[in-house]
Amino acid sequence: GGCALIGQSLINVSGGGRGRLSGFVMSMGLAGSVLLLAPVVGKIPVAALVGLMFLVSINTFAWGSLGLLHLVAWNDALVIAVVTGVTIAIDLATAVLTGLFISALSFAWSAAREVRLLDEPEGESTRVFRLRGPLFFGSAMSFQARIKPERAPEPEVVIDFSGGKVLDHSGLDAITKVVDRLHSAGKKVHCRSLPQDARIYLSLMSEATLQDDRAPAKA
Repeated sequence: GGCALIGQSLINVSGGGRGRLSGFVMSMGLAGSVLLLAPVVGKIPVAALVGLMFLVSINTFAWGSLGLLHLVAWNDALVIAVVTGVTIAIDLATAVLTGLFISALSFAWSAAREVRLLDEPEGESTRVFRLRGPLFFGSAMSFQARIKPERAPEPEVVIDFSGGKVLDHSGLDAITKVVDRLHSAGKKVHCRSLPQDARIYLSLMSEATLQDDRAPAKA
């Protein structure tokens, strides 16, 4: 229903309608054709209605946007192509759901690529891992794989979350596994700038005793 109204509004505007009267005439004409002229409208061949819809599509499609496809990201161009194809093959509702699904996967993949994990020594007895970017299901495996006891020969490990953000349960679970792994290797683990709700979750789920939030060492 909404898409049909948008199409009618575009045709109305392209025909010169700019005021409220044009919208009123359009709605009254539609209501009259449904309520009063239904027997007459029912005799119109379906092929004629299909041709009318083709004309509406041709007139409402922004053909100039095709020249911009090379300027947009490839994932956005893929969403446009898939939604267009699914709309033609199945229906618009399925196409919208498919486009949302592909866009969500694309966002998760892009966000996972933005995650960085930097490590550096802090003093003689501490190794600091600094998270940069969102920690969620798309980046949790990479986070776990990069924080290992072999990469921290120092007895103390600080995981700094000041430049990152924990977004979901997968991120919390990844932190729990990393803390337990470091603790099992005999490391004293500090979590810096970790949100309070995440700290409460770790205290309940982790086998290790999490140390107090440790501030950066002053030079």
